Amino acid sequence: MVVHLEYYDIDVVELEPLPANLIAIEGLPDVGLVGAISVFHLIEKMHMRPVAYFKSDALPPIQSVKMGIIQEPVAAYSDGRLLVISSEVPIPTALIKNFSRTLADWLYEKRIAFAVSINGFPVQRRIEIDKPEVVGVSNSEKGLEILKEKGIKPLEEGFVAGIFAELLSILKDRNIDAYAIIAESFPTYPDPGAAASALEALSKLLDIKIDVQELLQKADEIRLNFKDLSAKTTQNKMEAMPSMYR
Repeated sequence: MVVHLEYYDIDVVELEPLPANLIAIEGLPDVGLVGAISVFHLIEKMHMRPVAYFKSDALPPIQSVKMGIIQEPVAAYSDGRLLVISSEVPIPTALIKNFSRTLADWLYEKRIAFAVSINGFPVQRRIEIDKPEVVGVSNSEKGLEILKEKGIKPLEEGFVAGIFAELLSILKDRNIDAYAIIAESFPTYPDPGAAASALEALSKLLDIKIDVQELLQKADEIRLNFKDLSAKTTQNKMEAMPSMYR
């Protein structure tokens, strides 16, 4: 049974009932498309199925097409353990606040176990870096200790901005642990290498095996496939304050 829910002028259309205690993974388009590349890799390799999608008049009037059938560009996928949120279009700047609130409220109502956001942070000398460094952020002391136990270096100082910053803050208010995994990335180009590093950290955090070799072996092909989304995301971010770290 399809269920239609409305939050902050955004509709969430559930295609099937979802069990409690799923682990939510957010990878919406951002710096280097690190999150987007990561979650599309997870969806494909773990054979996830679409379980919900998001609709709003503020989203671009775009539909992707796969095997002759239109697909909603902003959707959630699951394999029964993970709940992955992805998008094939940038989230407009004016929609970030409402989309973050919608996503947080929906995840809360679905009684998720915890949430992880995958992101990149821009490094001008990225071309000189063979393996991008990854740092982690949490919204709780408990989460911080877990990051350290899993061997993920915490971000010591700085600030974060955008959907994942809003998401971590709102989930904190709802007493749901949340994490951000942030990898060094090209500022404006799709970065499969950064996505591979981020997924390696995710595998430590979740204690699951994630094969990232294809991301490294097919890096040029992936960059080409994500070229248009990268250009649209860069243009979108020029309208808002960029994420900053140090």
